[in-house]
Amino acid sequence: MATEYQEKIYQNIPTLALRGLCVFPGMNFNFDVGRDKSKRALDKAMMSDRRIFLISQKDARQEEPGFSGLSEVGVLARVKQALKLPDGNIRILVEGLTRAQIIGIGHDTPFMTCTIMAIPEPGLEITTKRDEALVREAQQLFLEYGEMVPKMSDDIVSTVMESTDLGYLADFISQNTQLKYQDKQKVLDQINPRRRLNTLVKIMTRENDILAMEIEIQNRVKESMDKNQRDFYLRREGSNYQGCASLHHRGVTGRVL
Repeated sequence: MATEYQEKIYQNIPTLALRGLCVFPGMNFNFDVGRDKSKRALDKAMMSDRRIFLISQKDARQEEPGFSGLSEVGVLARVKQALKLPDGNIRILVEGLTRAQIIGIGHDTPFMTCTIMAIPEPGLEITTKRDEALVREAQQLFLEYGEMVPKMSDDIVSTVMESTDLGYLADFISQNTQLKYQDKQKVLDQINPRRRLNTLVKIMTRENDILAMEIEIQNRVKESMDKNQRDFYLRREGSNYQGCASLHHRGVTGRVL
C-alpha cells in the first residue's frame, strides 16, 4: 500500500517516545499519554497540524531517553482524538501516516522534538510465485496464532486473508497481534516489503512454537492437578467407607439427642 509521502526532511516535529509500544503506518491505534513532556508535545501537535512523531524507546524503563535510547525508525502520525482521563493521563487515537527515520533530536524546547526523514512506502503486490508462497505462509501462521490466543475479530481475519500487499500484510499482522514490541520494531525497521514479510514470518513461526509449548505445559499441569484431585477424592471416600464399616462391625448406631 503505497503512501502519498515522499522522501522528505521534517524539522522540529513534536515527538512521543513510546514505552513498550510500536505503531505502524496505515493503522489506527490508541494509547495513554502520561509524562509531562509527552503531554506538552501533544499540546503542540494539537495546536498545529496534529502531526506527531511516534518512536519506540529501546528501554521501556528509561524515563527520559536521549537520541541513543530511541529506535532508528518510527512513524509520522496524525492525532485523530484526544481525551483527558480522570487520572490525569490523556488517551489519544492516532493514525500512522508513514515510516520515518530519526535524524536528530531537539534540546531547546520543553518537550521532545525530532528532525526526521519520511520514508515512502513502495507498496508491493504479489508478483512472483515466491511472493504468493510468502503471503500464504504469513496468513497460515496468523490463523494458527489466532487459534492459540483470544479470538480475533472477523474483520481482522478477513483483512489478513484478503491482503495481497506484502508490506501492508506484515504491518497489519504486527499491529494486530500481541508480539513483543521489540519484535514489532524489527518489522517496522524493514523498508523493503519482501524483507519485511520475511522478518514477520520468522517472528511468527517462533511465537507460535512458544505458544504451543505454553499450551502443552498448561495442559500437563491441569491434567496433573485433576489427577491429584481425583486421588484425594478417592482416598477420602475410601477412608469414609472404612470408618462406616468399622462402626457397623462394633454395633454402633446413631441416635437423635
